[in-house]
Amino acid sequence: MNNFIVLSGILIFVGIGLWSVSYIQLRSPFLEINRNIVTLDEKEANLKINANPDSKVEVWKHHKKLSREYTTDKYGMTKVKFYSPGDYELKTSKNNHIAKKKVYVKASKKYLRHKAHEELLKNNKNGVKEKLIITLKNLTWNKGQNDSEYSVSIEGITEPNIPVTISEEYDEKKIHSDEKGNFKIKWESYSNDASEITVYVINDVIKRLRKTEKKLK
Repeated sequence: MNNFIVLSGILIFVGIGLWSVSYIQLRSPFLEINRNIVTLDEKEANLKINANPDSKVEVWKHHKKLSREYTTDKYGMTKVKFYSPGDYELKTSKNNHIAKKKVYVKASKKYLRHKAHEELLKNNKNGVKEKLIITLKNLTWNKGQNDSEYSVSIEGITEPNIPVTISEEYDEKKIHSDEKGNFKIKWESYSNDASEITVYVINDVIKRLRKTEKKLK
């Protein structure tokens, strides 16, 4: 009988403890993320959030609350979108308590190229032009001696002594124009599937950009 009373007391004590923990959890804000570093694609990055059901999740950057906020579903799930790189903080609150998680968003090459293209369109709309001319009329793949390597010569003219970036989907190279603004590069590849080469220059002093694309034949 004594053992039964002791066992009953222990079970009651454990039950009260579990109930207390569950009660505190239900009344406290809960916020979990599946990773704290995300990479921007061309335009955005998504991050899965697990928080209290039907709760608001705020997005903060540089100690300022952004206008957009997200609401979790009845299971406490949602996705947060990021549109630019930097340090962010996610916040959710319940019963005057706040849960926080920090997130670092980094840029990818695809995102940087997209932003460069946006900058080009904006500058062109404002009448700003940066000198960039591809002097070769045709860009044609030349097959190497072992039939597994290909190359194309890209020649052009821009402002003197500035960076010139040449890229295609999976590769990127940077060179500089000479004192007269001429540049030349031999672009090499193991495949001739690429149909477009992008060339652009950015004047870092006045933040002007000019970009051109040439089709390969």
